[in-house]
Amino acid sequence: MEAFRDALKRNSLCDIKPTHGWFTWHKGDDVDTYIKQRIDRFVASIPWLHYFSQCEITTEYAKDSDHCFLLLNTEGKQRKESKHEDYFKHEELKTLLDKEEI
Repeated sequence: MEAFRDALKRNSLCDIKPTHGWFTWHKGDDVDTYIKQRIDRFVASIPWLHYFSQCEITTEYAKDSDHCFLLLNTEGKQRKESKHEDYFKHEELKTLLDKEEI
């Protein structure tokens, strides 16, 4: 996972977190054996995020599958501004976007 994070940072890409749902894979039927993971992701460049600032990612359940699919809506909905909201893992990327330097 560290190599993946390094590749994102090296290429100035951000992992876009879903606004609904989180895990994209699950297995097991009871509390003791249930496993869930976030194995699928959307990543984007800062210019793309700036252009599609209203984008929204949701995790949708697929019938008869242990995998969920991610749905990207580029029109999205207005994001709520919150000091607790953190869509960017790399603070320097968020700073560039805030300053609109890209």
